[in-house]
Amino acid sequence: MILLGATAIEDKLQEGVPDTIAKLTSVNIKIWVLTGDKMETAINIGYSCKLLTEKFKKVFLINGKDDLEVETQLNNTKIQMDQFKIAADKENLREINGYALLINGDSLAYALKPTCEKIFLEISCQCKSVICCRVTPLQKAQVVEVVKRNKGIITLAIGDGANDVSMIKTAHIGVGISGYEGNQAALASDYSIGQFRYLERLLLVHGRWSYYRMSKFLRYFFYKNFAFTLANFWFSFFSAYSAQAVYDAILLAAYNTFFTQFPVLAMGAFDQDVNDEYSLAYPKMYIPGQYNLFYNIRMFMYSLLYGVVSSLVLFLIPYGVFYHAIDHHGRDMNDLVLFEFTVFTALIIVVTGQIMFDTTYWTIFHHLSIWGSLLLYLLMVVYYYEILSVDAAITTDSLTSYGVVSRAFSTPHFWLSIFMISIVLFIPVIANHFLCFTLHPSYSNKVRIWAKIQQVSSKSYEMLSKYEEIISALKSCYTLAFSKVNGDSIFKGKIFKNINFSNLLNLIFKTNTSSTLAANDEPHIKENVLHVPLSDLAPKTTLEANDENLIKENVLYAPLSDVSEAPKTTQSILQSQILPTTSTESNLMESEISFTDETIEKTIVPEEFIRPNSARPTTARFYGRNFRRVQQVDLNQENKDLERIEA
Repeated sequence: MILLGATAIEDKLQEGVPDTIAKLTSVNIKIWVLTGDKMETAINIGYSCKLLTEKFKKVFLINGKDDLEVETQLNNTKIQMDQFKIAADKENLREINGYALLINGDSLAYALKPTCEKIFLEISCQCKSVICCRVTPLQKAQVVEVVKRNKGIITLAIGDGANDVSMIKTAHIGVGISGYEGNQAALASDYSIGQFRYLERLLLVHGRWSYYRMSKFLRYFFYKNFAFTLANFWFSFFSAYSAQAVYDAILLAAYNTFFTQFPVLAMGAFDQDVNDEYSLAYPKMYIPGQYNLFYNIRMFMYSLLYGVVSSLVLFLIPYGVFYHAIDHHGRDMNDLVLFEFTVFTALIIVVTGQIMFDTTYWTIFHHLSIWGSLLLYLLMVVYYYEILSVDAAITTDSLTSYGVVSRAFSTPHFWLSIFMISIVLFIPVIANHFLCFTLHPSYSNKVRIWAKIQQVSSKSYEMLSKYEEIISALKSCYTLAFSKVNGDSIFKGKIFKNINFSNLLNLIFKTNTSSTLAANDEPHIKENVLHVPLSDLAPKTTLEANDENLIKENVLYAPLSDVSEAPKTTQSILQSQILPTTSTESNLMESEISFTDETIEKTIVPEEFIRPNSARPTTARFYGRNFRRVQQVDLNQENKDLERIEA
């Protein structure tokens, strides 16, 4: 036999599969692989995606050919696990899940029978990784059904081929990957993604957000309706159970339709405790959802009790305030219409304020829904009770309530009721939020606090870096010179002209910590320029600097005309706190510039160094430290490059 050639098929893992599996397993998500490949290929896949590692204590293999052999292998596996549990120390009990189970399709058919189903499921759930190879599409669905029926847990099936459709439909959540093997899995799934690594974001970000939002939505929904409904219950004790409602009919119908619908929808659609970046960086925030910590019977009872207390406060405080009350005209205010309007207005304010306290992520939709609902309520009651004509009021059965808004807004009893209700109901909420953050913060609260700290630190770092860049740019600009000496141009006029030196000087003066100035020292003046070393200025200097003051090499260069026109405090600072420059004449190089008013538009020299209303040539001399070469600057090219920079 002569070998003429060979072919090979490469089926590589998608990008990010090992990292995604590692992150999902870190949040207590058990991953089972159900594949139609043979045992060797399945083992290679397991090691490639890190489902199988050398750290596992034992990898159990189930490959029996009949019922008896499979049952014997399962029993032996169970015995080995039990023996390890007995011998293990208490500190190592968390490591008992360091097992892996491999089973082929023939053995799986016997393991799924009623006689072996229970022990197979018990062993599989104790293993960290389970790989089933050579399985049929029907067996994939059967495995999912067995786990879903006996363990009562949420199952997710993900696949990319037509043989995964039955498994995807059987699981609670089906995810299809649209790729090289067609779109059958994607069309049969609940969610469709492009690659396997997107499953991480689907679960840890969008899945967690969905559970978080739905939990808050349900808690608030029950609370606002308990507070709304039970007020009628308390009122029935005072109305002799006559079925008289404590709210007006139109307000009763509009409560859930207009006034409280949009804020809760905005919270349920857009609210989030942390952003997607921190959700992926701290995957353990996904774990509370696995134990239903955000919404359970305890949270439901809390919403119920808080709604009962709120309804009681909403009813009793206005009842006590208006009981035997009279207005400034001496008329009795103990009427049902005014009481109904006060209770309902307080209810709208309380339930809207509650959702404002519960919202952790504000968007434009939150603002529009919350403030829009309050504005809608105000406009509706004003129109219904004040603007509507008397004839129309008679047809809508609201004649008895006509003018109640102006009456309520003009009496202090109404505002006292609103104020007292808000204080009584909002202070416990604020205290609860404060105690939860300070004394018993949850893991997500700690991440939120850390995110805020990171955000503030990032802004401070950006601001500091901005000032450091300005200072570095100024220190690197040693001279402004136009000479015929050959060399590199080491100064840009746009930096020299456009920096806001007031803010920069204030920053430098505030950070100065030492002063060695003497009051009797003479000012260091050269060529009509005053030299002030910034390092020698007093720490509390309040110099009023403007764009005519320049900084180079930690030295302030100011024209003498500025000193004569400056305030007295500034003159005294400049004239009394000056030392001779630390550099000697031999260490300084000087370069002279001559220009007139007519040539200013063709130069990059700052305009403040041109004397106004003067056409005679003016000479200005600039000093720098530790520079060696200057070059003639192309003025036309520099004018083209000028741009404004914000300080």
